[in-house]
Amino acid sequence: MEYKLLNNNKGVILTRQPEFVDDTLYITFSGAPENATAILEKQNGDSLYLKLEDNTCAVRNSFLEDILKITLVVLDGRPNSLKWVCEEIKITKHNNGVFVCPNDMNLPGTVVEVLVELHEMRSYMRKLDDKYSELNKKLEKLLEGYDIV
Repeated sequence: MEYKLLNNNKGVILTRQPEFVDDTLYITFSGAPENATAILEKQNGDSLYLKLEDNTCAVRNSFLEDILKITLVVLDGRPNSLKWVCEEIKITKHNNGVFVCPNDMNLPGTVVEVLVELHEMRSYMRKLDDKYSELNKKLEKLLEGYDIV
């Protein structure tokens, strides 16, 4: 399973197909900083802290059940440490292993978040465009009457 860490402090799953795991699930975090730790939390509150090695961590099959919340953090003691809240994964038990896939039950909420962020970005772009136009007019006035070779 592979996550892509985004600049909005979220992580998204790139490999969306369900994966059958009989022993160990390997999770890779593309773009993870050095000394990052993955925190996996079950619905019952049990959690597992896994230090990344080569941007990857390994989770034993025995820990995989129901829905797992995944967070990637840099535990360096600073109050504003780097942190990414990643998409949850859903686990379904099957014979001698489990099926692991993205928990897509939160897609409506995700769509709302994206639309709100898009609205804010468009407002910000309008403000920047207005400032750019104003600066451009001032520059044209300053350069008016000068022969630039």
